[in-house]
Amino acid sequence: MENLRICRNCLKGKSILFFHKRKKPNGNVCFRTLCHDCENAKRREGYHLKDKHNPRYLEVRKKYRELNKEKARIWVKKTYQKNRVRDIERAIQHRKNKQSWFWSQVKPECGYCGYKESRAALQFHHLERNQKNGVRDSLATWVRKLSFEALKQKVIATEFAILCANCHAKHHAECDSSGYSEIVGYTSVMGRTHPVGGKYD
Repeated sequence: MENLRICRNCLKGKSILFFHKRKKPNGNVCFRTLCHDCENAKRREGYHLKDKHNPRYLEVRKKYRELNKEKARIWVKKTYQKNRVRDIERAIQHRKNKQSWFWSQVKPECGYCGYKESRAALQFHHLERNQKNGVRDSLATWVRKLSFEALKQKVIATEFAILCANCHAKHHAECDSSGYSEIVGYTSVMGRTHPVGGKYD
């Protein structure tokens, strides 16, 4: 008579051939408690739960971290130390890619005097004061903190111009008295340029 075994999940009696073998630490061999079908279904569900876009996965992950705060903290620290050099290199390369994209969309020269020898001397200048969120709201901050998509949307929605350091300082000094000047500004990431008049902030 063929040996039968009850699956712990589906509670069906199946042949011993429908169960995977498992080796114990002491060297003995036994059979698993779940049949092939139930184990495969469990694996598929586990793979699905690992999908980062699955709300259930996010809920389970959040709950686990709340219950195991110290363990999660140690794991994050170990992972950072293990991949520190790789993550830093990736972050630097990602910022360079965003900078390269920006300069490929605008003309890399001063909109007032035409200086274009070095990009290090070119600065980002807002044309509308109400679009500037604080002193640190500049291209460098956008590249460092915003994602690629957020950077594109920010560039599209912002009225700005590219000025060299000298012209930038000169215009800020002159705007205290006049408050208005004509320079070349960019309002599109498609590279279109046109004269824009605005208050210097």
